[in-house]
Amino acid sequence: MKNQPTKWLGFFSGNPRYEHGDQLELYSGDAIGLDKAIIVKIPVTSNPPPNTSKMTWIGPDDQTIDARSVVSQQNDDDIFNHLIISIVQITDAGKYGEYRVLYNSYSLINFTVNENGKYE
Repeated sequence: MKNQPTKWLGFFSGNPRYEHGDQLELYSGDAIGLDKAIIVKIPVTSNPPPNTSKMTWIGPDDQTIDARSVVSQQNDDDIFNHLIISIVQITDAGKYGEYRVLYNSYSLINFTVNENGKYE
């Protein structure tokens, strides 16, 4: 059985959860001088904070891809809300399509990137 989040004293403990009420953000890497890259901001709730070494990115070709990620606390008032910020290389047209992000082999979020750098 996969390690699923468990509720502990009113707070979630374990794997991070994507907050569906929050907005996933996607930006073109051109904005910071990174050709053929996208920047993805994923809001999550987690206790303890997410560990990026436990994240796996799966690209449209179902292959693991290299993504550079950092975790930031969203605000000082709520220590359980975090933002995972990742830079993902889009080296060719075959890299547009559905992306999956796993945490401890458990699905965190799925989204589709189109050729305009937008997500669905």
